[in-house]
Amino acid sequence: LGSGGTRSYGYDSFPDQLAIYNSSTRETLRGDSSWDHRHRFSFSGTYELPTPFKSNAVAKYVLGGWQVSLISIMQSGSPFTVLNYNSFRPTLDSSGKVTGFQPDSGDYNADGSNNDYPNYTGTVNNSHTRNEFLNSGIFSLSSFTAPAVGSQGNEKRNIFRNPSYMNFDASMLKNNRMFNEKVNLQLRFDFFNVLNHVNLGGV
Repeated sequence: LGSGGTRSYGYDSFPDQLAIYNSSTRETLRGDSSWDHRHRFSFSGTYELPTPFKSNAVAKYVLGGWQVSLISIMQSGSPFTVLNYNSFRPTLDSSGKVTGFQPDSGDYNADGSNNDYPNYTGTVNNSHTRNEFLNSGIFSLSSFTAPAVGSQGNEKRNIFRNPSYMNFDASMLKNNRMFNEKVNLQLRFDFFNVLNHVNLGGV
């Protein structure tokens, strides 16, 4: 029902801890682990450049010993849940009976825990473009509505996905063997995020 282990402490958000033991809401709390990246590709490699003009000692020393390495990571986004953290703001009739919610009300089940799931009426689509994350958004506010007073919404846990991640780091180094190759002086040049790709933060 949750992301187990010490890594999940203080990370996962549940509407109410007691809701875990409520059979009517238990299925809503089932979902992907909060650090689940469904697709991930990582690569690292080093290539030693061939040395031209090996017969020339100076050229061999200057042009030899060069290596190029690459480290790359590409992965899909982690899941997240939309929650309402607002406090309980009911509408009352003349007798003081709760009849509904005022605008921006939260705590739908009025238990004092402002950490509740709304109803979600939209379609879950996690194939979003970069422009959608930055400008148009990945879902509509109108797709989230308040549930009946005294209940949790029907939104399931961790059904949405954050932006993906991609990064390429490269290195170029030169090994300089000295003192009959007993000592190696290495010159190293590191290039981080060589594609200058901006990785968006989580929603």
